[in-house]
Amino acid sequence: MADVRLISHLAELCKINMTERELEIKAEEMNSIINLMDSIREVNIDNNNLNSNNGTYYENLREDIIEKSFDRDEMLKNSKGVREGCFSVPKVVE
Repeated sequence: MADVRLISHLAELCKINMTERELEIKAEEMNSIINLMDSIREVNIDNNNLNSNNGTYYENLREDIIEKSFDRDEMLKNSKGVREGCFSVPKVVE
């Protein structure tokens, strides 16, 4: 577990100045993270086939249907810069 001494040592290595209260808070936060990781480690995944894909995610996708939504020539009429049937914009990257 992380204690104030360990956090103080890490802060010193990182050249970070911390008050005693900040060290205590960081030690508590670090212990909370360690406890979370310990609880994750305890989860039994032996019976789960993590490499299988049962397809349920893909079944929920809708079919892509191509529809014409705007007339290109009408859209290009509204633009100040048109070149070779495309929008022309100022160069921003050299």
